[in-house]
Amino acid sequence: MTDPELAGRTYVEPLEPETLTRILERERPDAVLPTLGGQTALNLALALDAEGTLKRLGIELIGASPAAIRKAEDRLLFKEAMAKVGLDCPRSGHATRSTKRAAS
Repeated sequence: MTDPELAGRTYVEPLEPETLTRILERERPDAVLPTLGGQTALNLALALDAEGTLKRLGIELIGASPAAIRKAEDRLLFKEAMAKVGLDCPRSGHATRSTKRAAS
């Protein structure tokens, strides 16, 4: 949070898991809300969860669980979730680029 009316402290640091870990170790919040920080905050939340930082510090993610974030970000997981609840999904696939060169 960068609003001085709401935030007790503002950090201007690189948005990287290592930097955020140091801030969390210092501040020791009960919870973080990654859904207000856009894609960057969601990616950082997933990284901190994967590294075990949130669990180690006893910090709860509120607003979205790591599983929910992954399901929303991963196209295959999202498609499977929609099909599971009975929603029609358009046919889709992945495009690939061939690494073979045509014979000259």
